[in-house]
Amino acid sequence: MSTEIICTQHGANWQAQFVAMLPEIEQRLKSKFRNLDPASKEEALGEGIAHALLAFVRLHEQNRPEVASREASHVTVPGK
Repeated sequence: MSTEIICTQHGANWQAQFVAMLPEIEQRLKSKFRNLDPASKEEALGEGIAHALLAFVRLHEQNRPEVASREASHVTVPGK
């Protein structure tokens, strides 16, 4: 589903909500990936943020944005 369709269906508010959560997402991912070499860490951070964005968009598509929260108790990292 394209961003244009998502914005039309759910308004652009989801973008502002995700941007507001982004600093905490980045902080938690950096903590999880702190032992990686710099190149691997950068790649893992990018992939983690992309995964978080896709999951957040899916929640909006399901009309469940309240499930995503800045106060989430944990960030799960696949394979960890």
